[in-house]
Amino acid sequence: MHFNYVYLQRSFKDNSFLMKLFTFIITLFSSFLIFGQTTVCTIVDKESQSGISSSSIYMLDLSLTLYANENGDVSIDSTITLPQEVEVKALGYKSEIITLTKNTTKVELEALHYHLEEVIVSVPNSQLQRQHIINVEARKMEQLSYIPSSDIVEQISNIPGVETTGNGAGISKPTIRGLSGSRIVTLLNGLRIENQQWGADHGTGITNIGIKGVEIIKGPASLLYGSDALGGIIYFTDQDYSIKPESYIKSSFESNNLGINSEVGTKFSLKNLRVNIFGSQSSQADYQIPSGEFVKNARFSNYNFKTAIGYQKKNYNLNLKYNYLSGRVGIPGHTHSANATLKDFLSTSQSRATTIPAQVINNHYLLLDNKFYFNKNTLSMKVGHVINHLQEYDEKVTFPAINLLLNTTNYNIQYSIPAEKSGIVIGVQGMLQDNSNERASEQIIPDATSFENGLFALYNRSIKKLEFQAGIRYDFKHLQLNNDFKGTENGTQKQFNSINYSTGFAYENKSNVYRLNLSSGYRAPNTSELYSNGVHHAALRYELGNTNLQSEQANQVDLSWELSKEHLSIIINPYFSLINNYIYISPLDSMIDNKNVYEYQQANKATLFGGELGVHYHPHFAHQIHFETNFSYTEGRLSEDAFLPLIPQPKLNSLIKYEGKREGKIALNNISLQHQYFLPQNNIGLNESASIDYHLVHIGVHLDLNFKWQSQLNFGVRNLFNEAYINHLSQLKYLGINNPGRNIYIGLKINIK
Repeated sequence: MHFNYVYLQRSFKDNSFLMKLFTFIITLFSSFLIFGQTTVCTIVDKESQSGISSSSIYMLDLSLTLYANENGDVSIDSTITLPQEVEVKALGYKSEIITLTKNTTKVELEALHYHLEEVIVSVPNSQLQRQHIINVEARKMEQLSYIPSSDIVEQISNIPGVETTGNGAGISKPTIRGLSGSRIVTLLNGLRIENQQWGADHGTGITNIGIKGVEIIKGPASLLYGSDALGGIIYFTDQDYSIKPESYIKSSFESNNLGINSEVGTKFSLKNLRVNIFGSQSSQADYQIPSGEFVKNARFSNYNFKTAIGYQKKNYNLNLKYNYLSGRVGIPGHTHSANATLKDFLSTSQSRATTIPAQVINNHYLLLDNKFYFNKNTLSMKVGHVINHLQEYDEKVTFPAINLLLNTTNYNIQYSIPAEKSGIVIGVQGMLQDNSNERASEQIIPDATSFENGLFALYNRSIKKLEFQAGIRYDFKHLQLNNDFKGTENGTQKQFNSINYSTGFAYENKSNVYRLNLSSGYRAPNTSELYSNGVHHAALRYELGNTNLQSEQANQVDLSWELSKEHLSIIINPYFSLINNYIYISPLDSMIDNKNVYEYQQANKATLFGGELGVHYHPHFAHQIHFETNFSYTEGRLSEDAFLPLIPQPKLNSLIKYEGKREGKIALNNISLQHQYFLPQNNIGLNESASIDYHLVHIGVHLDLNFKWQSQLNFGVRNLFNEAYINHLSQLKYLGINNPGRNIYIGLKINIK
């Protein structure tokens, strides 16, 4: 495994390799494209029975969208095996999920003034968002990009209950209802991403390239993806395949950090074979704060290559997906001085040159996704491998201070048995990990191997307007150390296990949907929490583990009420979560190697409660205007008089969007004005400081350029009024380093067909 990793790493260090491979594949296959449409399905307006030209059919299992012509006719290639579960949709119409057969000649859609529902793919049998028992927040990336950002975590923080924590501009990770790190499970097309997420300074390892959308499950309500997800699930999905060949070139520039982001992509088909290829590059210099100064070493760069190959034949569907990410991230706020001041971390000049301290990250993600169809039953088998190589350079350019190589193999097998008004899903899911220290000057955690397996079953039932779902899961985890480590012997073992449940009800009455979900989850302490003993340079502290830690056990109650009217939608989603044996890291009154000492500790229990409120209003008299607003609040306590640290500030997020008629050579797509109000955070943990409130205003414009090659131009300003602020979750807060100031951006995407 190590040999393969080194080979891949060397291959991708030559940037020209990506472009050569991209050009070669397009040239090789472009002359072999074959199309043979044999089946036609017409999508019509339910009332007028006229064809809908803006409609499409999205094939859920094939990740393939077929578009209608001007008469609403959709041609289905003879290489596509029917029947298929599909979503039929059109702009301004209510989506429908149906089983498409060779005898399906017409589908009727009901007109609406706006459409917000998305298909949920993170569940065994895909459903529309409104139909699902668990309250899943599903968004297309374009819905989160009215005010675009090169940071995918910053984009998904527009979803209520999701916030961003980070260490500078290049390191960010999501927080869901006050929980982050190892309590959040991140998946890419069902592949669990493991990248040392125990570190507050370790990012998500996923960029915007080729991403279609994201689904957020808050809390431990999902039993399908293993343990650890006490905070929730983040499920990213890739872009669809395309029957017809299409390519694009995309580039953007940001003024604040002189950020340059470039991306290319192509899609094509060969009979039963479909291929997507993407490549991207990003480079950003030190970011500027409102005072006009620059944050030293807040620079970063990365390169990303992604490909997907889909094959479909009769009752079998295969997807092979590979993603490579290489990045170098500066570590701002780093110092060896015991008497450092804010001026030591700021500069009057801006640079993007590589320097130390820095993280060098190389990730490989490989997923083999198989689906077998047996009449109505479906067998899904996902097997994947993740290689994460994390190096931290501190005092030496040529020799890393920390050098960790993490290999993770995971699998997820599910068998779905649907019936007319009920269904059963049974499955097994597991993960094998090997984490080793390569040659480095320091070790903060020992070499270790772990494996975990889980068995689960879900049952759902429909009774008139009531939907019911119940599930149970058993997990077992084994952890073994592979070297002697600062007083801990080689071969030391620990074992953890737990039984958890999830049950939920959804009742739909006219325009209202009521949901109640009760669920539990568990998280075994990770290697860092158990055995850490050393300087974590990127986190600016000396960390000590605690071998007496027990597994965390969570129970959550989640309620929601959703109203969907023709021009108005409202959702209210309160929750309460109790976590027994809560693990946290706390500062001690001591220093080692000129660093403050932090130790992992455990509380008997922690409680988190709060919720989200969302409103979308689309006035009848002004169809082109949309008002969206949401409010998020979380409170966390260790006891009646002690609060949890790092709980996000309450946030009011509002957006006004004007949609243009999209007519002419240069057409207005939309203009968006966003206002974010972060309220004060005075409920603070031990040795934590309060945060004041602040306002952020952003504006964005999207234009369609309808020339020979259709293009999209977007430009705007983030932090329009150059507000000076420090987010409560910023890892640089205690150094007094502000978040970025005003940022003017411009981007262009050229579509080549």
